[in-house]
Amino acid sequence: MNNTTPTYLPVIDSLRGIASVMVCLFHYVCTTTGYVSNITILHLFSFGQYGVHVFFILSGVVIPLSMLKSNYTAANFFRYLLKRMARIEPPYLVSIVLYIIYTVVKHLFFEQTSVVEIPNAKAVVLHVGYLVPFVNNAKWFINTYWSLAVEFQYYLVLCAIYPLMVCSNFVVRNLCNLLFLTASLIFTNITLLPHWTPVFMLGIAYVGFINNKYSVVEFVVLQIISLALVLHLFSITVFLVCVATLVIIHFFKEFKTVVTLFLGRISYSLYLLHGITGGFVINYLSHNYKSTVQQIVVIMFGFVVALGCSYLFYLVIEKPSQALSKRILVHKKPSL
Repeated sequence: MNNTTPTYLPVIDSLRGIASVMVCLFHYVCTTTGYVSNITILHLFSFGQYGVHVFFILSGVVIPLSMLKSNYTAANFFRYLLKRMARIEPPYLVSIVLYIIYTVVKHLFFEQTSVVEIPNAKAVVLHVGYLVPFVNNAKWFINTYWSLAVEFQYYLVLCAIYPLMVCSNFVVRNLCNLLFLTASLIFTNITLLPHWTPVFMLGIAYVGFINNKYSVVEFVVLQIISLALVLHLFSITVFLVCVATLVIIHFFKEFKTVVTLFLGRISYSLYLLHGITGGFVINYLSHNYKSTVQQIVVIMFGFVVALGCSYLFYLVIEKPSQALSKRILVHKKPSL
C-alpha cells in the first residue's frame, strides 16, 4: 500500500453524519402520514432519501480502505467478517429488541395511534439473519433495515472477491470488476446487493486508484461504466448525488466540524433509532399540533429527541461494539 495514502479520511465521518440527518428528516417530513402537506417542503425534504446512496458510496470507500490497511487476503475471510460483525451487529440486534419493546408499549398505552404489530418469532429470526428479502410477504420492522441487509451482503461478497478485484493480474481483476458491475443488470431486486453494485463500485474504484491498485485508465473506465449504470438504473438525481459525493471525498478529504463529526460518530445509532424515538414523538404529537409553526416545532423536537437517544445508544451499545471490533485482529499475531 502507498504509505503516503491516508487510511482515515475525516470527510467520511462528516458525510456519514450529513447522510444520517438527510434520511432522518426525510422520514420525519415526508413519511409521517398526512402531517406535512406543503408540496414544496415535501419535495425539498424528499432529497433526504438519497442519503442511502451516500452511505453505500462511503461503504465502497471505507471497507476496501480497511482491507488494504490490514493486508487482507482470502485466508482472513472469517476473521475480517467477525471483526466487521462485532462492529455492526450488537447495535442492530439491540435495536430489534428496542423495536419489539416499542411495539408492545404502543399497543399497551397508545393503542389509538398504533398501526404496527408486535413481531412474532419468525419475523425476529428473519431480521436477525437479514433474510426478509428472501421470504415472500415478509416485511422489515423499520424501513431503514433493508439497507443494512444490502450492506451485509456487500461485506460477504467483498470479503470473498476483493483480493481478485485488486490482484496484480490485469485480466483477472478487470473481469472480476466487470462481473460485479454487470450483476446490476441481471438481478433487479432493489433490496439485494446486485442492484446497487455500481454505487458501491464508485467508492471501490476510487480507493483502488488512490492506492495504486488501478491505473488512471482503469479507474476512469470503471467510473464511467459505474456512473452510466447509475444513470440507467436510477435517475439523474442519484447520478448527481453520486458525483457530488465523490468530488467531496476527493477534494475535501480533511473536511470536519465539531457538529459533523458528532453526527458522524452517532450516525449508525441515529440511522437505527430515529424511527422509534423521534419518529414516535412526531407521530404522537402530529394528531394535536397541525399549524405550520407547530409542525416545525414538533419535527425539530422529534429530531432533538432522536439525537439524544442516539447519543445515549452510542455510548452504551455502539461504542463498546467498536472497542470489541478493534480487539479482533485480521492477522493473528505469531505466538512466541
